[in-house]
Amino acid sequence: MSGLAEPLSSASLEHPGKTSLYSSGNVSGRSSTYGQAEEATIYTETRMLQDQTGRLLYIGDSSTLSILQLIRIIVESTAGPILGSDFVHDPKRHRIMENIIDFPEHTKLPCFLPDRETVHVLVESYFTNTRGLIEVFDKSSFCESIEIIYADPLSASRYSTCHLFLVLALGMLLSAPQPGSREDEIIKKLYDAKQDMAELFYRSAKSMCDPEYGFEDADFWSIQALCLMAVYMLTVSKRNTAYAYLGMAVRSAYALGLHREETMHPLIYPESTQREVRRNLWKTLFILDRFLAASLGRPVAIVEEDCSCKLTTNDDIADLSTVGGNGSESLHFGCLDACVKSCRVIGVTLRVFSKRKISTSVVQDIANMAKYWRRPSLANLTPQQSREGPTSPEQGIAALHANLLSLHSLILLTRQIFIMHNWKLDQQRSGKANPPLNRESHMAKFSEACVVASYQTIQLIQHAREDGYLPQRNPFFIYFLFAASLIVLMNQFTSLYYADTYNKTITDAISTMKYCAEIDSQAERVLEIMENFAQVFSHVTGEWQLSSEFPESRGPSRLKNRQHFTPASCAFTILFAATEGSQCLYHHPFNHCPGSGDERNVYSIIDDSTYGTFTRPTPWSFHSFAP
Repeated sequence: MSGLAEPLSSASLEHPGKTSLYSSGNVSGRSSTYGQAEEATIYTETRMLQDQTGRLLYIGDSSTLSILQLIRIIVESTAGPILGSDFVHDPKRHRIMENIIDFPEHTKLPCFLPDRETVHVLVESYFTNTRGLIEVFDKSSFCESIEIIYADPLSASRYSTCHLFLVLALGMLLSAPQPGSREDEIIKKLYDAKQDMAELFYRSAKSMCDPEYGFEDADFWSIQALCLMAVYMLTVSKRNTAYAYLGMAVRSAYALGLHREETMHPLIYPESTQREVRRNLWKTLFILDRFLAASLGRPVAIVEEDCSCKLTTNDDIADLSTVGGNGSESLHFGCLDACVKSCRVIGVTLRVFSKRKISTSVVQDIANMAKYWRRPSLANLTPQQSREGPTSPEQGIAALHANLLSLHSLILLTRQIFIMHNWKLDQQRSGKANPPLNRESHMAKFSEACVVASYQTIQLIQHAREDGYLPQRNPFFIYFLFAASLIVLMNQFTSLYYADTYNKTITDAISTMKYCAEIDSQAERVLEIMENFAQVFSHVTGEWQLSSEFPESRGPSRLKNRQHFTPASCAFTILFAATEGSQCLYHHPFNHCPGSGDERNVYSIIDDSTYGTFTRPTPWSFHSFAP
């Protein structure tokens, strides 16, 4: 592409043949059922990736793009540069997708407001597809402001109109209308317009009242607007801009005291709705902050030690025991609390990355902190399976946000251990390392939990698509799907664990990403990476099937079909089995590889005092809710 600077030299990337990715050792003073803790130095080669303008942007260690580079190094070490060429030597590997939006100059702004029917469809789409994750407005108050705007547009508040245009832009991008419905007809009409209508709505919002220009005297409305602008930028694949907008929103929120519990006093804000909106906005900023920090590998903007605002109803653990029992609002706010708790775990995990080392004992400590993972009440987010699917798309999306973020927090926590495990496996097979790891070690258990969580992530998203409420353009779902797919592909490539459902799972993942790539440039890019990686596995599998040089390449373990297990408990069951002593044996779905001479079932150790006899993981739907 013309105008781009020369890509960074691949010589700047540490090569496994010259320098080890990890330094392994034991942590003194740490022992377990399986021996001392295993430690890995996190790969710290700084990644500076080019955007479309040639600007170099920093991507840190926790980012999936950094993990992707580690995977490429292991694949090249294992398969060689020829078989893995399209994946390993991808010409775009030194670049990051930061979309450039073409918009006609001299476009008259703001544009006219759409007709009432279109506004209703887009507003409903926004609230449906942000439930449980982005809670910026009180819906009833927002709808009242729409009535005021349409009653007298010329005298309506500029701030309210700015918010409305931003909601219209996001409602259009995040929409998932039922095919053939009136909503589908309206959305298609917007996409078929000569101009990019979502961008037109966005620019109209900025023309009405740009929160950037009033940053020095920002008020509550501008924090709401900046938050929506950050989500919009995420959705149109401009993550760096989203990171900047979110930072502005957080700084303004600090100035207004949203981070302090004492500012929520009824004497200051007498109306409970007003206090609730302020608290939910702070939760939303916290979730976005942790998501962007993890996905870009950059520092967080919100430091919990500086905040006294209660992020959940019970600041020790989200009380989800009533979720789904008091109507849809209870479900939505329960899911929001669950997302907040997952993001608190992500925040602690990011601190580990900043220290450049991770060990199984550290993972164990963080897992022990995440008590909400083990709470039986979390199951109320997804009651018993119903073939009719969720009672409403709003409920399905809210629970999907909560479950996917929970699973991704586990993946982020265990992913470096999983990569280290694969690297050691590669070294063992090449005869450069010590005898194989004990498959009951902490490292093996954490790797297993990472793989299982990745499979479950893809299954959750696939079920949402089958039920017809998965948006084509949701940056959170696309990121979670990509991160999980890389783990599934890497696991299959190294044969760390064998999964009966691999073919269906990766086919579903690629199919869903193709569905998203029809209108999303970020999905189009990661789809290319996933397909290239899948082709490498196919080529290598063909080579190894013809060769007897790698008789151990089929892997040490077998992952049975997990569809009959719960989506959010099975991976966590494995995680806690690795971190707790116990007396109760619970059947574990991993078996030794067929033909290995040992067909015994493997068992996980679960503490009955943690789960109780009646809270043993039982089948529930990925997406269904009680009426």
